Amino acid sequence: MAKYISSPFGNLTGKLGDSVGGSWRGVPWVRKKIYPPQRGTLEMYRLLKAGSLSLDDFSFKQMNIRRVILQVLGCIGRRNMPNMINPIWTKICTEKSLRMTGINLFTKANLTRLWASMEHQDEEYDARTNKPDMVKLVVSDGNLEPTPSVLACTYDYNTGALRIEWDTKSRGNGQPDDYAFIMAYNEPVVDSNWRPNGWLFGTAVAASPASQAMRSDGNMEITIPKRLAARDIKGYVFFKDKAGKIGYSPSKGKQAVRSP
Repeated sequence: MAKYISSPFGNLTGKLGDSVGGSWRGVPWVRKKIYPPQRGTLEMYRLLKAGSLSLDDFSFKQMNIRRVILQVLGCIGRRNMPNMINPIWTKICTEKSLRMTGINLFTKANLTRLWASMEHQDEEYDARTNKPDMVKLVVSDGNLEPTPSVLACTYDYNTGALRIEWDTKSRGNGQPDDYAFIMAYNEPVVDSNWRPNGWLFGTAVAASPASQAMRSDGNMEITIPKRLAARDIKGYVFFKDKAGKIGYSPSKGKQAVRSP
């Protein structure tokens, strides 16, 4: 087959139409642009379910990472701009001069850990048996020391009270008077139409410091909607130093159980 060397317009460098070109050791080259296969789109999924597409031509792995992980993280971020993304993740981007948005940093921090937690990545998402472990979600990050462990997360079905207990020990820069914050995520992560369906409750900025729980208290309670299934709730705790010089700590999560 003959090689394409040049044209009346000179050698091709970069992309042009369906071709891409360049030079290697001074020798110009050109080839057809190769597009990555889109085998995990919602349209292809519907064709698969309708029996019009072979399973060999579809990628659950691609669909899971896009619809169950990336789409969900983006939705959590957009819904929590003032109470989580801006005060925590956007501030980190600014302090570290990172060329990304707060949502992008939040997504980057959670993408790999949630993807790795999905046991059967190449099989269809299932709200009970094949899903990302949202306990591993990090809602906060920073240089302040986190709690060594979350001891308990209980949910009152009748009142909506969510209570989290944590280990108050500090081995680094954590202080007894660090402000404590808790949040809760309610599954499922997507609905039957593959749209984000989970909700993150709680706030990192709205509580009054005068009445804010502290690291030394070892527990905190917030109220979320009543009559939810405890198995669908994940709780998170994190801290912020009182002086505001260090910032927030990484969060730690816990599966909720129904209170007696």
